[in-house]
Order: sequence, then C-alpha cells, then structure tokens
Amino acid sequence: MRKISLVLTLILLGCAFTAPVGRLETVPRTEQKGRLDNLMRNWQDYDVYSDGPVEKTAGVIFDPKDDERNLVGFQWVKVQSKRNVESAVNWITSFVAYNPKLYKVFDEQGKFYGYVFVADYRPIPTRLDERTLMIPKNESPLYLP
Repeated sequence: MRKISLVLTLILLGCAFTAPVGRLETVPRTEQKGRLDNLMRNWQDYDVYSDGPVEKTAGVIFDPKDDERNLVGFQWVKVQSKRNVESAVNWITSFVAYNPKLYKVFDEQGKFYGYVFVADYRPIPTRLDERTLMIPKNESPLYLP
C-alpha cells in the first residue's frame, strides 16, 4: 500500500511541475475571418511565426510587438513578408476538414500574449521564462518531408 501511495505521489508531483501555464480562448467562428483579415492587414505589428514552410503550414503565431511579452513556437520559423503571412493563413484556412481555429493566448494571470491559428490541433502553451510563452512543435496534417 505504501508503494502505491509513493508512486501516486511521484506521478502527481511530476504532473504539477510540467503543467501548462497558458490558457486559450477560441475566437468565435463569426469573428474569426474578420480577425484574421485584420491580423494579415496589420502583420507588421506582430512577430509572425509558422510551424514550417508557409505553403505547407498548419499553424501561425501572431505575437504583438508593442508589449513586453513574447509568444514563440518550438522550432517554428519567422515569417518575413505579407505575401508569406497571407499564404500561411490561406493554407490553414483550406484545411476545412481539420476545423482550423484562431485562439487568443493568455498566461496564468490572464495577460494577453497573442494569437495562434491552427488546424487539427489545440496547442498547450508552456512558460519559457517570466515574459515568454511557447507553443509546442506542430506539423501540418498534410506535411510531407
């Protein structure tokens, strides 16, 4: 009995120390297109990241530049042009069967960190440091290396 209690305690402690710290809020479907259009139009106000090549991506991060907080992705690449931002968003939007969603990302205190637009995936942000949240690695459902 003591061994079972010890094992359960260790499991719970392990889960407590690796718990995600971010919170996602889904942008309502009725607002999603307008918000995405606004993000693409104002892309230079954000650091934009893609989970891979923009023509095969299934995830885009929009991290506002005008705050002291950072929203990054593990092994995601920075998108450097309006054309590539539009390509990435349009590619994800085309994954209709994978129900693409736009999320607002907040930390554990409710501070806004940015947006993530993904298909077939609900990212769980984790904390890198006091000012940075990270979205884990993601791959397109149609990605072919």
